[in-house]
Amino acid sequence: MMLEGRIAIITGAAHGLGAATAKRFVEEGARVVVTDIDFEGAQEVAQALGDRACALMLDVREEEQWLAAIELARSRFGGFDTLVNNAGISSISPIETNTMEEWRAFADINAGGVFLGCKSAFAAMKEGAGGVIVNISSNSTILGFAEVPMYSSLKASINTLTRSIAARCRRDKLPIRCNTVVPGGMVSNMARDTLLSHVGVDIYDGSDAARSLLENVNIVDPVEVADVIVVMASNLTRRINGAEIIADGGDTEIIRAG
Repeated sequence: MMLEGRIAIITGAAHGLGAATAKRFVEEGARVVVTDIDFEGAQEVAQALGDRACALMLDVREEEQWLAAIELARSRFGGFDTLVNNAGISSISPIETNTMEEWRAFADINAGGVFLGCKSAFAAMKEGAGGVIVNISSNSTILGFAEVPMYSSLKASINTLTRSIAARCRRDKLPIRCNTVVPGGMVSNMARDTLLSHVGVDIYDGSDAARSLLENVNIVDPVEVADVIVVMASNLTRRINGAEIIADGGDTEIIRAG
């Protein structure tokens, strides 16, 4: 098993990619603190995974809650060495309709939450035996999508933060790795809500319109991206640090090529 002995905190793990990642981590031998602002959803995921998982309500905007998550990992499982920064919010809207209030809300979660997670995890890993941080970004940071200016620009800050942390670890010879996984569109509650409100199609309803959208937009099963996260957290990628691993089935290259 690729993650035998690992003790991980995964954010935004009540649904979608976070839940799929928690499941794959446990399958690969890790013990996991399943965190989400949706505590009931996190509990359901953790209960389904058995005694190798536990749940915690975590608002990624609150530094004290990050410290509590690390303490829970240590007290429940005996340590902490892996973080998956997955929590985020999205909305399809043109820039002229966005407000500063919306920007701040997006910034607090999509950028600030990842910053606090990296800060807290880095300090804990530096004190301990090291570890791995995997940050989840988006291929919108590479391509630039017209209708998600706030989301894509703030997600882009994750890519830069990852490189900065990796450079620090390399310079100071710290046994910590930090990489970014860059997915394309995934089947998730966030994607469903966003597309339903702006395109009028429910990707969960099994209709012809839903099937057509899933095929044409290449919205993938989160498990496919979770598998990539497992590999990036494992020792198989122990020489990879500061990288952006694109997991979108080639969409980025197709769109670049026109």
